[in-house]
Amino acid sequence: MSRRHNAAAAAPAPSISPKFWFPLTSDSSDSMGNFPGWGTVSGVTFSSAGGYFTGSSRIFKSGLSIPNSDIKTWGCEIMLPNLYGSGIYTIMKTFYETRTENQLSYAPGWSQEIHSNPYYNGNYSSLGITSVPLVANRYYKLFVRQNHSAGTTNLFIDGVQRSTGSIVIPANKTLTSLAIGYNESNSGRGFKGYIRNVMFFDAELTDAQIAQL
Repeated sequence: MSRRHNAAAAAPAPSISPKFWFPLTSDSSDSMGNFPGWGTVSGVTFSSAGGYFTGSSRIFKSGLSIPNSDIKTWGCEIMLPNLYGSGIYTIMKTFYETRTENQLSYAPGWSQEIHSNPYYNGNYSSLGITSVPLVANRYYKLFVRQNHSAGTTNLFIDGVQRSTGSIVIPANKTLTSLAIGYNESNSGRGFKGYIRNVMFFDAELTDAQIAQL
């Protein structure tokens, strides 16, 4: 069965209840879920297809205090109207403290790959999906699983685990800021395309559960 989605289709509700869910179909407080006082939402065009980011758009919230144990599995759906660029462009970035963060990114310089880059205590791991180059005008479901029991971070595309890294951010760390479509430390890495169904789960979802999302 094809997992293709077009831009006109409405963002579907997740099949498993997340801890936090941002459909990004509007900029209303209800759509933004229950992160209080959302923060900066700039340059994003919202529609039933999700939020469209121009490369200079951003959704950014600092001042958070969310235990990493509440966001063990997280991700979103993206669609690229056009394949572009040659660098790395941020889809989502979770930040905990200095030298501790994770970034989900689109890397056209590496054969249109998706990357997850967990960074903890000066140690860094790059999880790249090398076998699934992206194509334009279809939605992809991207999820990161922090597998604390195994000490690994797993990267999934369309419900299939594609890459594993040996760095995982400990469960006792606290999320202090979240960026969507934006990199606060490098504004030239803004995402260009659609993002929808940003989800965070307080469980290490199984492979089968991630395949259902």
